[in-house]
Amino acid sequence: MTVQDVRVSGFETWSIYMAMKLHFSEGNYDAFKFNFKGPRLKESTFQSRRDRYFFEKLARRYVKKKTVIEYFLANLLSGNEWIGNMSEEAYTLWTSKIQRLQYSFKEELTACKSITDNFDELLRPRGSQIPLYDFAASGRVSVETLCILDVLCNYSCRIGAGVSDPMGLYAAMTLKINNYKPFIRNLPLQQKAFQEIVIKTFTKP
Repeated sequence: MTVQDVRVSGFETWSIYMAMKLHFSEGNYDAFKFNFKGPRLKESTFQSRRDRYFFEKLARRYVKKKTVIEYFLANLLSGNEWIGNMSEEAYTLWTSKIQRLQYSFKEELTACKSITDNFDELLRPRGSQIPLYDFAASGRVSVETLCILDVLCNYSCRIGAGVSDPMGLYAAMTLKINNYKPFIRNLPLQQKAFQEIVIKTFTKP
């Protein structure tokens, strides 16, 4: 992750938290652009917060900025938005998932191939459905795989065009991908290796 890996205080941990929540909202706030600093935050405001203890505890436990960012990322992806509901378990599960990302990517694409041999069909709407998103909704594909494919193919900007989405489920998925993708892109991934997995999965007999 391309951030300066420095020690953080309780106030700075709160600032990262506010930046991350804004980043994953429906607005256009880019946490990377603003170096994970929440807008217009004051130390005096932090000192008066009832939940200040949580941020100070996290700053003592994780110490470094990169780790704090990843902790908040893991929990926000799990649906834990309030600091008091965030957990070490969510962070541990996310870390484990990232460590086996290449293996999981291959397994999930193989599962997709068992349904369609045409890679392009995964990324194209089929009538009122988006196959790749439907695979994700059914648990066959993780959001990490969706993000990696978007890094490789940049499909998310086109995938929802002309598709009926009255409940906003597809739009919500696209928003999550667009918000999460910068974090995936900034992991020490070997993009060529993922490209080769796609090619081998969908071209071998």
